[in-house]
Amino acid sequence: MKTALRKSKPALIFALGFWLVGMSFFFSACQNTPISPPTPFGSMSNHGGSGSAPGSASSNYAVGAVNYEISSVSGAAVTTYELSAGIAVQQTPVTNAAVTFTDPNGTTQYPLTYAGSSVTVNGITCGFYQAFPASFSTSGTFNFKVVTTDGISSASVTAFNSTSSFLSPYTSLSWTGTTQQNIIAVISVATPSTSYSQNGTTSPMSIPASIYSSGVTYDYEFIQDNENNTLSAGTGSFGYFQITDGAFVAP
Repeated sequence: MKTALRKSKPALIFALGFWLVGMSFFFSACQNTPISPPTPFGSMSNHGGSGSAPGSASSNYAVGAVNYEISSVSGAAVTTYELSAGIAVQQTPVTNAAVTFTDPNGTTQYPLTYAGSSVTVNGITCGFYQAFPASFSTSGTFNFKVVTTDGISSASVTAFNSTSSFLSPYTSLSWTGTTQQNIIAVISVATPSTSYSQNGTTSPMSIPASIYSSGVTYDYEFIQDNENNTLSAGTGSFGYFQITDGAFVAP
């Protein structure tokens, strides 16, 4: 059902996630090229945040993302929970870091394991770490901790529990709560495909009816995030991302 958007998971969430948090848009199962939304605040790399790449003598370079995805599948909402991180020391990918996320209740620690691959973030090649919890709280504060041979880095980020509405004729997108960034991306399934993207901070967000062709199927992805570009040591960022996606036929 969801072609270009739906087939991008871990590397795409991490990437789009990190597009806003200082990374490159990458949901890990992605084989198709995701939509490139407009340049967000900051602007690092091809999907940048406001962090800065470490110098050659820097210690930890660490980026983390908490990803909460709500997908519409046959009219039902299916949720996916993912924790991702990219770790480097002195611009070299690290494969044996101790990476943990702590839930907002402060009671559960989620260890992330090295995924056996790397990801390039702001020009830095990082070891890629992941975990897929059965669930986690979608409000409160998450903590991120990285331990390498060069020391310990940590950060925290505020999660949120937002409800969004994107209904026919798909020209208005609204959501609850306050987040730092909100991005909608729409792409037609037809060949050749057409795409549209927009970001904004105020609900509702208006989408021009002219981007649609009647009877054509479109995939959409709505991404909201909070991010923290300050680590206790080293350089990097940590973000919380809520992704809502699905498909519709333009009226």
